[in-house]
Amino acid sequence: MRERYRMPLVRQSLTLLVDELREGDTVAIVVYDDNARVLLERWS
Repeated sequence: MRERYRMPLVRQSLTLLVDELREGDTVAIVVYDDNARVLLERWS
């Protein structure tokens, strides 16, 4: 996937996710490349 198309896809995906969240759900964001790293710890 070309890099310029990634951010709009991420934004669209996060919007869909947020619309479906319910009270008590938790979210964490992890990025994978050569090394995995947590960008956003789990939060609700």
